Amino acid sequence: MNNKKLKTSKIIIGLYVCTGIVSVYALYAIFNSITYLRNYFKTYGSSIGEHFGDALSYILNQSLSYIVFAVLLFAAAAVLHEVRKLNPDNYLSQEELEVLAVEKAEKAAKAAEAKADKAAKAAEAKAVKEAEKVAKEAAKAESAVESAKLGAAAVDEEVEELAEEVVEDAFKVK
Repeated sequence: MNNKKLKTSKIIIGLYVCTGIVSVYALYAIFNSITYLRNYFKTYGSSIGEHFGDALSYILNQSLSYIVFAVLLFAAAAVLHEVRKLNPDNYLSQEELEVLAVEKAEKAAKAAEAKADKAAKAAEAKAVKEAEKVAKEAAKAESAVESAKLGAAAVDEEVEELAEEVVEDAFKVK
């Protein structure tokens, strides 16, 4: 039984989640108590150190019930987990383990396929950008001869037209 995997229990998970929530609230209660005491003692010109016994009593009074409740929830979850280990019906069978392994392999294959698709799309986008860049450079070189004849605005317009034609040709090729 030691090499088999124990089935997950929603009750145990719920108990651990509740333990976490109650623990966070206990920390909040402690922080809130300390903040209140600082403000209280600051208002009356005193310090927590002078009244440490009263301050500790107040902090424990405000948060101890939550701490105890969190410990009890954790203990209940741990005991329930150990009790579930004793029953052989709570372990996954060999068929269930194989099904889980197949599902995990399928999920990994889908992730790899998605990653490959994403890489292919990125490579395609990069190629298109490179084609646009080359097209603009070619159009500029082609229009360098004509720049003496035409004005600067006409040259820019012609460069754009030539670049668009080259990009369209690149898309038609793909």
